[in-house]
Amino acid sequence: MKPKSIYERCENCSLALDCARALGTKVVGIDGKDIAEGSRKLTLAILWTGGLFELVPASRVAEMASRRRW
Repeated sequence: MKPKSIYERCENCSLALDCARALGTKVVGIDGKDIAEGSRKLTLAILWTGGLFELVPASRVAEMASRRRW
């Protein structure tokens, strides 16, 4: 389901950042609003810092994704 408003996008991005923190990625100075507004620099910083696609088992990502609010 696609978010209908900027508020839902910000909430989804905040949830993704919470998941990244829970998985051990150091996320400092980045808010869901930054990601929702399309900051490429901050989005790439999260991906590179955590190595999310290679270091985190798919089962953990699926577990975190099942907790989404929307």
